[in-house]
Amino acid sequence: MKRTVQETEKRRTAPGKQEAQRTAKRQVRKSAQEAAEEKTGQSVQLTAKRQIEQTKQAAKEPAEEKIVQSGQLTAGRKTGQMKQTKRAAQEVSAKEKKADPSGHLKAEKPVRQTKRAVKESSVTGEKTRQSQHLTLETYIEQTMQSGQVTAEEKTGLTRKSAQRSTKQQQKSGGSSGQRKESGKLKPLKQLNGHRTSVRSKQAKKKLALAIIERLKQEYPLSDCTLEYDEAWKLLVSVRLAAQCTDARVNVVVQTLYEKFPDINALAAAPAEEIEELVRPCGLGRSKARDISACMKVLRDRYGGKVPEDFDALLALPGVGRKSANLIMGDVFGKPAIVTDTHCIRLTNRMGLVDGITEPKKVEMALWELIPPEEGNSFCHRLVDHGRAVCTARTSPYCDKCCIQDICRKKLNKK
Repeated sequence: MKRTVQETEKRRTAPGKQEAQRTAKRQVRKSAQEAAEEKTGQSVQLTAKRQIEQTKQAAKEPAEEKIVQSGQLTAGRKTGQMKQTKRAAQEVSAKEKKADPSGHLKAEKPVRQTKRAVKESSVTGEKTRQSQHLTLETYIEQTMQSGQVTAEEKTGLTRKSAQRSTKQQQKSGGSSGQRKESGKLKPLKQLNGHRTSVRSKQAKKKLALAIIERLKQEYPLSDCTLEYDEAWKLLVSVRLAAQCTDARVNVVVQTLYEKFPDINALAAAPAEEIEELVRPCGLGRSKARDISACMKVLRDRYGGKVPEDFDALLALPGVGRKSANLIMGDVFGKPAIVTDTHCIRLTNRMGLVDGITEPKKVEMALWELIPPEEGNSFCHRLVDHGRAVCTARTSPYCDKCCIQDICRKKLNKK
């Protein structure tokens, strides 16, 4: 068969095309392999990072991670368990802080052991001192029998032993019989066995009676310095005397009583008019309001009279325990103790009360010491004594005080 020119040309060019196709395929394969290698490298890097993260996570939560890997615990249950674990740790730390907020719990035991050791050492020291004292007496007897100590030496050693026992008795307070002396008022130091305080109620009662007698002699005519001729006027004056002198109150009330001469007139008066008149006494608004309300209660409830009952007086507007006691004692002649600033200051200085400044507590303490019939006049004498001698704004004039030898403040200066 004869081949045509075209077929011959095809056969000549075919090997070249096939080779080109093979080369192109090789290049495609090569590029594909390179791309695959690049992806493989990236995947390796990603795999390494994931392994590192998993390792860290496993280090934090080894138990939960193992359970998750084994398929026994889901991711949601794992998160819940993690929260429970964290909450439990927080509760434990909170309990520890509550049990020991200062962080010194471990130091308590050594401190207690130290205190116990100190106590034991003090007891041991006391026993040692006692044994030394007994050993000295035993030594004296033994050496006298052996002839090694003369009679004069024995006398000196015995004297030292007696001095030592006397010092021990003085440290322990001595005997109570040494402080008693019949029929005589002794200074506070001897009366109470202690210089700075009165220990027993009986000793305080004796001290109170002695002070009452001396103040009676010093101020025989003591009385209330507020001027009044009716009970309701004393109520008004006592209210105005708060943080004001009695002398100024006595001047101010004259103008007040001229304009409002009785309970009905004062009860009907506007509080503003009362305030204008009582303003020089200070706290004019509150005092005028209390006076107006008090007069209205006396007019409407008691028929214009002051009640002769302590609790009823306390219920009146602007009336406290001091005012009620003053009315009961000065107007009605009943037992009363008026605990004003002079009374509180002086009774603490004298030693009748110990560091009490609240008026009601001072009153309750004095009721146990002062005879009921002496209470009202005793408080008036304290006012006179506090103004003349035992002053507040200056140093008290203890050198001219009638009770300086039994007053605690004076004895504390010595």
